Amino acid sequence: MPRRRKADKAELVARLEAVRVTIADMKDAMPTMARELRRSADEALEDIIEAIR
Repeated sequence: MPRRRKADKAELVARLEAVRVTIADMKDAMPTMARELRRSADEALEDIIEAIR
């Protein structure tokens, strides 16, 4: 399995900003869409945490 490159700071900040926007969008979303946005944000945060490790 190839080694994954370490994410740089700018990339991590951009990804976190995208998650922040996703979370902000949840407040106006219908329940079904809010659930999907939460799932998406959760997966993105898991990916970011894994990239930091």
